[in-house]
Amino acid sequence: MSATLQGGQVQRYSLRLQAGDFAAVRIPQLQGNLAAVVFDPEGAVVGIFDQNGEGQAEVVTIDAARAGEYAIQIAMFEWDASDVSYTIELTRHERTQYRPADRAAQLFESWYEPGGPGAVLVVMQDGEISYQGAIGVENSDGHRPLSLQSPIDLASVSKQFTAYGVALLVERGQLRLDDDVRRYLPELPDYGTPITVQHLLEHTSGLRDWDGLFALTGRNIEDGISIDDVVAMAARQQSLNFTPGAEQRYSNTGYVLLAKIIERVTGQPYDLWATENIFAPLGMRECSLERDAAIPARVTSFRRQFPEPISTSTERTITLGSSGLACSAHDLQRWIENYRTDPLGGGQVQRLVTQASASPTGTETDYVFGNWHGRRGDHAMVGHQGLAAGFRTSVHDFPDDHVRVIYLANDGNDATYERVRVIENLFLGIAPGPIEAPTDDYVPSTQAVLSNGEIAELVGRYHSDEIEADYEIFQVGQSIVARHRAAGDIRLTRQQADAFSSDKWFVPSLTFVRDAAGRPVGLRIESEDVGSLFFRRVRSGGST
Repeated sequence: MSATLQGGQVQRYSLRLQAGDFAAVRIPQLQGNLAAVVFDPEGAVVGIFDQNGEGQAEVVTIDAARAGEYAIQIAMFEWDASDVSYTIELTRHERTQYRPADRAAQLFESWYEPGGPGAVLVVMQDGEISYQGAIGVENSDGHRPLSLQSPIDLASVSKQFTAYGVALLVERGQLRLDDDVRRYLPELPDYGTPITVQHLLEHTSGLRDWDGLFALTGRNIEDGISIDDVVAMAARQQSLNFTPGAEQRYSNTGYVLLAKIIERVTGQPYDLWATENIFAPLGMRECSLERDAAIPARVTSFRRQFPEPISTSTERTITLGSSGLACSAHDLQRWIENYRTDPLGGGQVQRLVTQASASPTGTETDYVFGNWHGRRGDHAMVGHQGLAAGFRTSVHDFPDDHVRVIYLANDGNDATYERVRVIENLFLGIAPGPIEAPTDDYVPSTQAVLSNGEIAELVGRYHSDEIEADYEIFQVGQSIVARHRAAGDIRLTRQQADAFSSDKWFVPSLTFVRDAAGRPVGLRIESEDVGSLFFRRVRSGGST
């Protein structure tokens, strides 16, 4: 069924179910972004689905606890959006499965369609395969189905391999964790307090994140960014986000620098060294950092699926260390087993990569050699997740429960991470939590209108020496826009007198800086990725 939402309209669909029934409803969002809320026969909210955006599908799943009529309410995510087109289709109606492996299959097969982008899932319990499945295609031509042998870009899951390489060099006496990184990377500035190898490993270096920095210059992962580009960008940083060791802030830059350090210590390209020292000894033949590796063609990812699939790729970006590793779920099973038993590196390496050290606050750090260490309720959890282009990846180990879950998707759907959690909880015996009813507390922005005089003060060109980028501030009506020649126009919304927000992920906060006389002398862009980056004003006024 096809439908269109207009303005603030809400549409409802009903579905009659028996107690113990399972239903799956697919809602491709052809235009705009929708949210779906499910109500049981008594009017209670039993599900909220709002994880994917335009060009992707929301998949609503219902487990009927009682017989009766269930309602699915569809509404726009943005209150002021234009008309939104979508389709809605009941794709499964059957009895609910309760055994974890059967339930995993029921959900996994509901989330994906064989002819489109999809995912690979492997669940291991007590060293045995409890469930494994692959649904979808490797690329846009649809000729190769996804399989356990499909080499999928792991994105940030790659970091644990980089960290393991560092541990091998430490065990071999070629590297020390307390070494100043400028011993190997002398092109980096001297910030007064040394950045050590361990700082890079634990995200306590203070270095800005490379993906946020390059986004501000208008470059993204599809444009082609190399390991040397990242090193050069780091070498231009005039300051750090914080004193090394004082805080912890996730930085992809640190792991690219670790890969470069491995190259300079060993005298080999990082991808070649990793193949000879990690992948080959473990028999991981479907795992490689090389773009022209002698492995099956890499899987393509997709940025949207509807109305037609549009692929996106990381092929031109080789930021080895923080990402860039393609690996199959089949080979990742070997890897996880090695990580626990460590026949490759020996006891010293295993202790390094699994034991937490003191964090900047004095407690144990939750990030150890490329993996997060945490808890899911009462269950210890070790692992990492990744995002690059349309790849969404997750590799988690629950050591006390002997449960390991590998989930690799190429559909660009952020719902992947919630789906991972649902599958993991099945095998951990964690029951679903209560659903919080949606509230109608969203208030449309009442942006303060800028006067012509206020705007005239702010317009001009602003330059950052660290990223060698210019932003032009110019007037549009009674508001302002930041323009970059490659990043395009960024609409700014006033939050306070000189503080603005935007709809771009890499510019969540922009604040103008004034001198003692109250004259604008620069602007500061702040984000989780880059910290605080200053742009000095190099020209006032002007128009575009």
